[in-house]
Amino acid sequence: MSAAYQAVRPRGGRCVLSGNPPTDETITISPYDLMAGKALIGTSGGGADLDGDCARFVKLHLAGKVDLTKLITDRYPLQEVNQAFDDHLEGRIGRAILEMDG
Repeated sequence: MSAAYQAVRPRGGRCVLSGNPPTDETITISPYDLMAGKALIGTSGGGADLDGDCARFVKLHLAGKVDLTKLITDRYPLQEVNQAFDDHLEGRIGRAILEMDG
């Protein structure tokens, strides 16, 4: 995170931190960098509105305007939820579907 902030240009450069760092993670920044116009902002989920965005994408998909099936890389029966989660954490899959009746 510190390296990303240091790479930002003065006078308008912006560093956006996203994700979920450990709760005890810290960074040190120079107040001069802030005064020189560097910006540091954080986001969780990229500023997405999951309730609204999911509903909007489902409507677009059902209307045939967006094909969300291309995003699905794997399917798992509900009984394999732990394996699906492990595969996701290890980067072995993209987007998976848990099949409730499988």
